[in-house]
Amino acid sequence: MEMSKDLWEDFDTGEVYIRDRWQFELKSEFFPRSTLSTSQYVQEFYLFIPSSLQINPNTYPKHQFYFDQTNFIRYKTPRFTFDELFDLNNQASPFTRLFSLPVKADNSSEYEHLEDELKLFANVVRSSLRDEIKSLISKITSTNSEIDPDLEMQVTDLCKNLNQVYQVYDQIKLKYLNVITSPFFVQQVTYTREFIDGIISHYLTRLLESVRLKNQKGMANIDDMLCSFLINQNFFESNLSLNSISNRANKIQGEQFLYKSSLLNKFVLDALQLTTNRFSMDQRYHHWISSLSAGVAMLLYFSLYVWLGGVFIINSAPFIFLTVIIYVLKNQIEDWLNTVSYLHASRLFSDYTTVIQSLDRKNTLGKIQEFVTFIRPEQLSEELRDIRNTESHTTLEGLQRTENVLFYKRIIEINNTICNTRRHGFNIIFRFNIHQFLHKASDPLETHLILDPITRKLLHIHLPKVYHLNLIIKTTEASVAVPSRGNEVIKPRVEFKVLRIIIDKNGIKRIEQLEGQQAQH
Repeated sequence: MEMSKDLWEDFDTGEVYIRDRWQFELKSEFFPRSTLSTSQYVQEFYLFIPSSLQINPNTYPKHQFYFDQTNFIRYKTPRFTFDELFDLNNQASPFTRLFSLPVKADNSSEYEHLEDELKLFANVVRSSLRDEIKSLISKITSTNSEIDPDLEMQVTDLCKNLNQVYQVYDQIKLKYLNVITSPFFVQQVTYTREFIDGIISHYLTRLLESVRLKNQKGMANIDDMLCSFLINQNFFESNLSLNSISNRANKIQGEQFLYKSSLLNKFVLDALQLTTNRFSMDQRYHHWISSLSAGVAMLLYFSLYVWLGGVFIINSAPFIFLTVIIYVLKNQIEDWLNTVSYLHASRLFSDYTTVIQSLDRKNTLGKIQEFVTFIRPEQLSEELRDIRNTESHTTLEGLQRTENVLFYKRIIEINNTICNTRRHGFNIIFRFNIHQFLHKASDPLETHLILDPITRKLLHIHLPKVYHLNLIIKTTEASVAVPSRGNEVIKPRVEFKVLRIIIDKNGIKRIEQLEGQQAQH
């Protein structure tokens, strides 16, 4: 049974998956420790690149890496089951807060709070639904030939929960729209409902797809239940025509549908947004380093100038000649000091630092420091070399493999004392574009000549020419001393993820999860 290739991409955090034919993506979650003032995580990416692609320090400088790489940072959606979400005694639930907020017709600050809770409610519904659908699809797609006897009841409960989402939303809408008549707020309520419609339609159709791909007796009731729910909500009439989008008018309708879906997604994500300020070492320290280099060079020049004045007559030919020489040397020394200073500064400071702030910029929630460089294979630790060699196809590959290693490191620090009690974890998405890696790649197909042993004819066959980008991701939760435990040192938790990205001239073909994943406590 083959699922849609992007099915699990909706669900899995911590997995690397294909964003498009040139980009892969990793979503990581980082949470503060309640016993510490600061939490620190270190992620290291070791990308092993075949030498034939000619990606090295001379052809692929730092600035190109940071141009190809993107980081997205936002709050982690608070986790609730549907029962927890609808529990009026749960003060952390956005549903509870929406019902307890006071209603005044002309209070703009309350509007902002209400809009924030509405958007958070939509995000929580999406997260809760995604968790439920993931659990159900895992049961449906399991290798066990027998259907879980509780599956139909779980789908029934899911449909009841989704009906309750609509009932609750209608209650919220009735409460506020009876008092608040602002057209802008009415639009906010409408857009939130459209987003909820879209995500329910999206995930239920994915669940329906998995039911039909399983194609087993006893699942007809589940199929009928999901179809009835989707049809009764009139998703199709309001969102997208069922007709073919082959003609121009329907293609435009399809474009508008996807465009609006993207806007709705961004609209509700406002509740999880953070403000970031990213700057490089060059941006922050360029003037200081240049000024220091110029000052040292000028000091040497002036010292030699004074010494020459004491040795030669000021208007003599030797004095003028030597003064010109030491002035030229001053410029050379200044350039040399600039270069040396940057080299040393690059070891002391990160390439880029991103300060993470709350949306109102009043609080600093954490920061990310980034470093990238090429390293020689012999510089790898023994542990990393073992992991890399374990995943070789054959002994020959390990003996005759020539590759360059691109090393990217980021240090994530979270200010635990500031983070919101509900929105406290971070989702950090790393996205990388490999388009620059493909310039020197060969054509995606190579022609080979073989002999057919039966007909004895010579046949031309086309074989795919691919390259392997092997990626090891090491994530470390830094060791810390906990004052509440008498400065007891908690050992770092280390995780390895090992992947192989198969590429050709046209881009990424697939990503393989290898057997190097492990955790140490």
